[in-house]
This record gives sequence, structure tokens and C-alpha cells, in this order.
Amino acid sequence: MQGAWHYEEGGSIEHPELVALLVLEEGGTPIGFANLMSVFSIWAHGKVLVLDDLYIKKEHQGKGHGREAMAFIEAYAMENGYKRLQFQSELTNPNANKFYESLGFAATDMFFYVKHFS
Repeated sequence: MQGAWHYEEGGSIEHPELVALLVLEEGGTPIGFANLMSVFSIWAHGKVLVLDDLYIKKEHQGKGHGREAMAFIEAYAMENGYKRLQFQSELTNPNANKFYESLGFAATDMFFYVKHFS
């Protein structure tokens, strides 16, 4: 890949309870990011890495950057003892759902509850 994923200030590998922000740059210009957080899950019996957002600018999509990001995130999770990687993908985003399924992720039957605050 032409870009490089790296951690930005504000996230910390040493403090996994904090949010980590991964930024993909191409020629020094940000073209995407991944927002991660760590939680402890009783159900998983340990740490779980939560992918809150994965975004690649439209003009840079389809070039393997998303696959590269997910491989980077999965490797980080396995190397740091996470029990699983989890995230949500809205039903209204079929391209993302197809992408995640192509990487071996499977949708599960769960309810995702949200209360928005203004």
C-alpha cells in the first residue's frame, strides 16, 4: 500500500482504556482514520477492542486501504491479548457490510440500543 497507518496523539497503547486513533496518510495528507476503544467484557472473559469508526475518503476507497487497516487492527488486537474485535455496521451501509463479510467477519443477532442526546 502507498499509505501508512500510525497512532495519533490522544490514544495510547500503554493505556488501553483510552481511545486510540489510527490515521492513514498518503503523501503527508490524511485520507482515512480508525477510532478504537478498549473495554473489558464479562462475556468475552477479557479485553475487547471496539472499532467505533473506520473511514476512508471516497476517492481513496477500493485501493486496499480498508483491508490494510483491518489487518493492522487485528494484528494489534491479537498481539495485545484482546479476546475479540467488535463493531457495528448499519444496515443502510451495504458496501461496508459486504466489505466486512469479505474479511471473514460475521453479523450476529443482537439488539443495539441507542439514546441520542442533543
